[in-house]
Order: sequence, then C-alpha cells, then structure tokens
Amino acid sequence: LNTGAWIHVAVSCYAGTVRIYANGIQIGSASQSSISATTEPLTIGAGQLGASPLYVDGYMQDVRITKGYARYVQNFTPPTQADQLY
Repeated sequence: LNTGAWIHVAVSCYAGTVRIYANGIQIGSASQSSISATTEPLTIGAGQLGASPLYVDGYMQDVRITKGYARYVQNFTPPTQADQLY
C-alpha cells in the first residue's frame, strides 16, 4: 500500500472464505468456517500480533459494517463517492 494515497479496503466473509480487497482487487484470503461471538471488543484500525500491538498509521473514512450478506465476493470497481445514508 502506498504512503499518502487513499485506498478502498474491504473485508468480506462468504461461503467459508474471508477475502481482503484493496482498491477492488483481492489481495488475500483464508478459510473461515464461522465468525463466532467473542468477549473481545471490536477494534477497527488496530490489532495484536502476539504481545505487540499494531496500529493503522493513517486516516479512515466511511467505515461500514454490513450484517447478513457479503458485499464483495469477487474483484470489483470501488465506489467513487460515499454511499447514501437512509
């Protein structure tokens, strides 16, 4: 990922596979039988690798979580404007 550039990032879980997209192109995937409940809080922009915390060094805009269906299951053209809110 390039420093100083806006990037559309999407993570999708469908049919047992988690897929990660950057600017509409799949850049990774992994098998996942289910996304189960956890006592850990949902964290966006940070994570943990062993004992080391990891943080996104940048800005986030228009973060969206969709429940019930996978928005992306193959490569796509990223949106050029924000989705309309209802």
